[in-house]
Amino acid sequence: MRFSVMNCGYFQITRAIWTDCGKIGPGWKKCADDVMCSSQCIQNYMKRYAQRNNCMLNCEGYTREIYGGPNGCNNPTTIPYWNAVQKVPGCKGVE
Repeated sequence: MRFSVMNCGYFQITRAIWTDCGKIGPGWKKCADDVMCSSQCIQNYMKRYAQRNNCMLNCEGYTREIYGGPNGCNNPTTIPYWNAVQKVPGCKGVE
C-alpha cells in the first residue's frame, strides 16, 4: 500500500510541519488555509530547524527545508523541487 502526504494551503503545509510549528491555530487544515496562521507556522518551523541545520536564510533554504523536512535544505534531493519553484512566475531569482 502506498501513502501520499497531503499538503494544504498557502505554503503547502503538511500535518507534520504543522505539528513541528507548535500546532498553532484552530487545526492543521484551518491554519494552512489562513494566511496569518500559516505564515506564523512557517516562521516557527524555520526558527526551530533552519539555524540548527545551517540552512541558507533565503528563499532557497526555506523552500528546501519545508519541502524536505528537518535538514531538507542540505538534502540534494530537494534541489529539483527548488528548480521547479524557480519556474513559477514571480519566483525566479527571489532571494
